[in-house]
Amino acid sequence: MLKAASPWLLRACVLLVALSFVIEVPVWLVFAPLGLAIAVPSPRADDESPQTMHAPVTGRWVAINSPATKVPSHGVRTLGQAFAVDILQASDSPRESAPGWQWRQAEPQEFPSFGEPVLAAGCGTVIAAHDGKRDHRARNTWPGLIYMMSLEAFGRELAGHRSIIGNHVILDHSDGTFSMYAHLKHGSAAVCVGQKVRAGDVLGAVGNTGNTSEPHLHFQLMDRPQAAMAAGLPFRWSPLTIEPDPDPHWAPKKPVAETVEGLPATGQIFRTPESGVMPQPKREASC
Repeated sequence: MLKAASPWLLRACVLLVALSFVIEVPVWLVFAPLGLAIAVPSPRADDESPQTMHAPVTGRWVAINSPATKVPSHGVRTLGQAFAVDILQASDSPRESAPGWQWRQAEPQEFPSFGEPVLAAGCGTVIAAHDGKRDHRARNTWPGLIYMMSLEAFGRELAGHRSIIGNHVILDHSDGTFSMYAHLKHGSAAVCVGQKVRAGDVLGAVGNTGNTSEPHLHFQLMDRPQAAMAAGLPFRWSPLTIEPDPDPHWAPKKPVAETVEGLPATGQIFRTPESGVMPQPKREASC
């Protein structure tokens, strides 16, 4: 519960810092909320057996920030993302090896992943479907990345987890597991809360909302429906084929020692069957 209250503890710290310029506030009181937010450990479920699921996309994709490379995959366990993976569509077009210093940030439409269908990884019930946030520009230059990792990141932490994950859909799989599909495109949610879905049904589209540097899908499996209180769970995707050669743009400097069956490592390109896409379900007028 304390971990779920972390944004409020950060807000309290900011408020106390502001008050200290007006009235005398003990130093320990100013930083106590911040220390509490940092000190409370995130829940863990590392000993759980991997859940086999369908991939949430079809076609040719590359994994980044993968739990097959390291755990926690994103460097933190908060928001149930210990085993989360980011994926984006692989492209044969050459990319710059490093961000430039130009001020212009690319539009999300300039990336091949933007607008690609996001599919249910298993049968379940929709318990959350949010698509009201706008798609922002990419953070594909050094000024953009510096802004994203400093002022923007701090602002999103204060705003709460929905500001970090952006538009998203969460499914309840009725077996104690919950899958989340984050950073979805504005207005793309194809399902409603309470709707039953099958594996392969379209949930939405890849977007660039929340804490993102470019359009991609963030997928994770959790032990609770609320990301702020959940522990991340391991998973595998099947059917899935991993290509022998990694993507040179995303592959880490240290090569992957061995391939994890059903789970691409950071920089590895994988393919899923095109035939897995189901007809897109109709949204009800009450959504």
